[in-house]
Amino acid sequence: MSGDQWVTCFQDSAEVILQATANDLGALKEAQDEQRLRVVASEVKVLDTEDYCTG
Repeated sequence: MSGDQWVTCFQDSAEVILQATANDLGALKEAQDEQRLRVVASEVKVLDTEDYCTG
């Protein structure tokens, strides 16, 4: 799979998903550490909704 994916979520959810704070990600961006930003984002996994749905 290739290409870009844009995701929007609130701060609390984003910190759980990315396992990093907004300040951590901002510091990576300021340091122009694009490779590290890609690694952080590539570790996000698809949610298996069947595990979270109740019938």
